[in-house]
Amino acid sequence: MSELAIHTNVVNRERYACLVLKKAQRLGMKAAVFFDNENDMDQLDNLLWTFEPSSFIPHAIARTAGATGNAYLLSDNPEHIGSGDLLVLLTHNVPPAIHDLMQRFPKVIDIVPKEDPGLTEGRRRFVAYKRNGITPVVHNRQ
Repeated sequence: MSELAIHTNVVNRERYACLVLKKAQRLGMKAAVFFDNENDMDQLDNLLWTFEPSSFIPHAIARTAGATGNAYLLSDNPEHIGSGDLLVLLTHNVPPAIHDLMQRFPKVIDIVPKEDPGLTEGRRRFVAYKRNGITPVVHNRQ
């Protein structure tokens, strides 16, 4: 099974996800981002177009015309993201398919903001991971 890393004390969860994807791009990794709602997915989609005016991170919402080639896939459905090197979780709850997702991605990163309500949600996810037999590695990004 893959490694699940929880990155804590993140000031802006979506911007941090953009930076993680930028690093993945630099390393030539195939990555995807998983959400549990369409609104959060749309927010990251918009931010990826604007967060750095001088760079571009190819991305697309899974199951759309742009979801081809080297684009990083954004999805709220685990069946639409295939497999790759890295999965970023921008969920509020542990994905029901977490064990399946971890089989398809050797590295999984769950990003936890430093303030509520996201901090409390992250703590709940940590407990749920442990209950599901997953021992996350915690990285404090303060």
